[in-house]
Amino acid sequence: MASASLAAHMSISLFHILVFSQVLAPALFVGTIVGEIAAFRESRFSGDVAMALFVGCGLFQFNAPRSIPESTKAHHFIKLDAKLSDACVGWHEFALDNVFRSPAEVKIWRQGDQMFEQATGRRVLLGAHEIFPESETNFFLMVNGAELIFIKNDKVEATGFVHHMDGLPDSEIKKVN
Repeated sequence: MASASLAAHMSISLFHILVFSQVLAPALFVGTIVGEIAAFRESRFSGDVAMALFVGCGLFQFNAPRSIPESTKAHHFIKLDAKLSDACVGWHEFALDNVFRSPAEVKIWRQGDQMFEQATGRRVLLGAHEIFPESETNFFLMVNGAELIFIKNDKVEATGFVHHMDGLPDSEIKKVN
């Protein structure tokens, strides 16, 4: 009776057994081989360090992130006054940073009630895309989930915007005209 209840509390799922056999077992095998080679050429300590590194890398695979998390923010679009939209219109230039490593520009314009953006340069989303207002300063790009948060001065003119995407650092873009 006691052994049955103990076994019920110590059950390991099939998933965990498969993960262990596919991730940790090869790391142990390769780590052992590398450890033996290092121990043969140098000292036993070097072999133990090499084996620990391989096993540690194998254990890291259990908790390694596999993709960028999906945005959980719900977007609610509003109808924006043309005067407020026109304040954002113009050419904007990306500052070189960790996300945009080469020069790029963004043209933002209005056609009727719709706002559009088009980026030119390397490593940018090519083509013209509609941007949707969420407030006077926040816009949302439906294609890739990017948010454009416009920075305005005292005269309510946009001086640039912050480009935000989940999983990436924010980039500041300055207005050039």
